[in-house]
Amino acid sequence: MQKAQWVDIKNLAQALGFKIETLRRGCVSNKYISRFVKSGKYKNYEIDIASLPEKYLKKYNNILNDKNKNKNLQFNSEVYDNAQEWQRKQADKYLQLFTLTEGMSHNKTVEFLKNWNVAHPDQKVCYTSLYYAKQKYKESGVAGLLSQKGQGNKKQSIIPEDYYEYYKSLFLREGAPSAFFCWQATLGFAKEKDNIDILKFPSYKTFERLLKSRVPKQAIYMARFGNAAWNKKFASYIPRDYSNLRAGSCWVSDHAQIDVAVNFNGSVCFPWVTVFRDVKTSKWLGWFLHAEAPNSDHIFQAFYYGVQHFGLPDDIYLDNGKDYRCKDFAGGRTSSIKVEHNSMKENSLLKNIGINVHFALPYNAQTKPVERDFLKVKSFLSKGFVGYRGGKITERPEKLKDEIKADKIMQFEDFKVLFDDFIENFLNKKPSKGKVLQGKCPDELWAQEFTNKKVISKDALKLFCMRTSKTMTIGRNGIYDSQLQLTYWGEWMICEKGRKVFIRRDINAYQEAWVFDAQTEEYLGKGNVYHAVSFLAQTNVEKAQYKEAIERKNKEKKILKSYIKCKYNPSNEEIVANLKNGLEQTEFISTPTVSQITNTKMDQIVNQEKKSDKNLQFKYVAQPKPKKTLYLTESQKRRALERCAM
Repeated sequence: MQKAQWVDIKNLAQALGFKIETLRRGCVSNKYISRFVKSGKYKNYEIDIASLPEKYLKKYNNILNDKNKNKNLQFNSEVYDNAQEWQRKQADKYLQLFTLTEGMSHNKTVEFLKNWNVAHPDQKVCYTSLYYAKQKYKESGVAGLLSQKGQGNKKQSIIPEDYYEYYKSLFLREGAPSAFFCWQATLGFAKEKDNIDILKFPSYKTFERLLKSRVPKQAIYMARFGNAAWNKKFASYIPRDYSNLRAGSCWVSDHAQIDVAVNFNGSVCFPWVTVFRDVKTSKWLGWFLHAEAPNSDHIFQAFYYGVQHFGLPDDIYLDNGKDYRCKDFAGGRTSSIKVEHNSMKENSLLKNIGINVHFALPYNAQTKPVERDFLKVKSFLSKGFVGYRGGKITERPEKLKDEIKADKIMQFEDFKVLFDDFIENFLNKKPSKGKVLQGKCPDELWAQEFTNKKVISKDALKLFCMRTSKTMTIGRNGIYDSQLQLTYWGEWMICEKGRKVFIRRDINAYQEAWVFDAQTEEYLGKGNVYHAVSFLAQTNVEKAQYKEAIERKNKEKKILKSYIKCKYNPSNEEIVANLKNGLEQTEFISTPTVSQITNTKMDQIVNQEKKSDKNLQFKYVAQPKPKKTLYLTESQKRRALERCAM
């Protein structure tokens, strides 16, 4: 018996073009097989499609088929659009053959396909394949014609899931262990667990294929080489728009070590460069080549050079290294990584001159455009120089040792001259086809867009670019700098000994320093280096230095004495009198009422003593002790004692 197919009278009336009331009356009069569901006082009728007259049933089925066709067409369109190109090629081939072979007999179709295969050797097809393709097209539409190679119908892997998971845990480790190593360890795991037959154990290639079919390539790379390597190769990046950025408004800074060996004071070194570069034009504005490892001194010097020639920027984009985060330059940052710096640091150089500071993410070269310039320096300068060592050990030339041993490498000063010339006359003038320069060179774009130069006085710039020391104390001889083992002195320090201060000074001229209060950052005065004098002043210069030191000490005494000069000289009597006069009240009058208490125990004792004069006479007098008799001999003493006993 066919199962009933129930349709709501509202949907049926809409499909057949009837009124709902007409169908409802037919249900009430049992014209159709119907049922109802009561909802309140209303009855919602449903009609069995099979009970409709034949012409209405046919009309309803045609409408339903049209809807299904539209759905299939929409589904096929979506599947075709989402399919890979190599999948669509097969569908396009069969659709073309369907059109070309339409209405042909079997023999004509076979003959046509022979000619087709000759003309299209990369799209060969036989009659059987064409026949089955037509069947799939009738059943599933275009979706049935798409190539399914590598899709579905996959056989179950012969590798047990537990073995696969163990192999996966070994293969997806940083350090990139080999597939054979992971397979060998998995084999031992399987033998220990299930005592398997080694001859029937899947090969390491089978394990590797299974893992790569289940785990995406990017995930494998991340697990085996780390997040940083994955970020450089696969991770999406954030494009930057420089259209609203003015030339000279934002600078970026970083360090880099030049991969060229040079001779510095008799030893081999690979110099460093600290650079400030314009973000918009890529022009190097200030740079400083140095042999030592980067520190804040080099940052100050490079910044000083840039501001001296091109004025002040509005913003600076800095590396996240410790030297850039020193409190005197950028104000430092908090422990968590933030883009904005801590502007509350009191002695921040950039805060004092009104520059906004932004810190790049640590260990992320993608956030600093200047990193691309260092690659250009390596490609166009370092690789062609004698003494090139390569960026890593695998790039190191074999001739490097011989070049250093034969003393063919350049002197540091000579290399510095060539490096400066390379930056000024090649790197800043080399055209680029990037999205910002668009065929122009950095100097050209800078000349076109740099229109506003913000400058400060040379003295103020020099003062701001001094090195800020740690907090110090003004001692007996001035401010002692333990780092340089120098003492700074100024006459104004005579009255400021014991005060907490910090100093600013030129990195190339430590002879003078500017002193500021450590708490308020108030400028106190200038100090000059104070040198110790010779123990035995013999030459005229030593005598002059000794004389100057004596004069300084006497002057200090004289200045202090000027503070202790007094107008008055009070005597001792005057001091005591003034102390008494300083009291508000000196006389205090009291008028108490006198009352006598008699007949106490003490009074009774006194009366008794008065009545007994004799007792009173000897009461407090000690009685005399009798004198002892002296005997000349023992026999005399014995006779005397016998007489007393009788």
